[in-house]
Amino acid sequence: MSASSYKYKGLYAYRSGRKNTQDIRGKKVAVFGGTFDPIHKTHLAIIQYIVKQYAYDYLIVMPTQKNPLKTEAPCADSRHRLMMIHKSIDGMEQVLVYDYELACQKSNYTYDSLRALLKDHGPQRPLGLVLGTDNLERLQEWRKIEALLAMVEILLIPRPKHATKIPAFLEKANVQLCSSFQKSSINSTKIRNSVQKKGSRIVENSLNHVVNEYLRKNQIYARK
Repeated sequence: MSASSYKYKGLYAYRSGRKNTQDIRGKKVAVFGGTFDPIHKTHLAIIQYIVKQYAYDYLIVMPTQKNPLKTEAPCADSRHRLMMIHKSIDGMEQVLVYDYELACQKSNYTYDSLRALLKDHGPQRPLGLVLGTDNLERLQEWRKIEALLAMVEILLIPRPKHATKIPAFLEKANVQLCSSFQKSSINSTKIRNSVQKKGSRIVENSLNHVVNEYLRKNQIYARK
């Protein structure tokens, strides 16, 4: 499904199969963006960790249409990636979805998305921004990075094979290293490559069972 055909919903809670508009004006929120292709157990562990360890009213999952620093587009289309997110977070009272980037017809920039969130929904500043340490290598290339850093506090999640040392350009930024989060080697690429192998341990150990059932039923990563 292309961005042009996606019907923008905005910011909402997903409960028992229904999208319910959520008011976050004046609330303290953190944002967790990504392609979620597919959403897996480490993503869910990060969501639960942030909700439990930090005093945010809500954690907002923000799926992207296309990462501007990557040449490849997501393998699964927006509809499927969003449905797998819905199935994974259904019942999580403090978790919301913001589908702003899915409606975009061009590359998505975090600065623009968070500015829109602040303008349209009025949460407290600074926003929490969940990032893995694998993002640090190219973070300086992000659009309007200095302005972005002024509007967020970064919640930095340790990733395997990536240094946790805070780079010099972030020394004056508001950065919280989530050092107690247990690193995980679960990888979306490995999951996609293993889906077609019946009984794959990688898939069984990496995905919530409802996501596993959904992607198999819909043959989302079937070889063409």
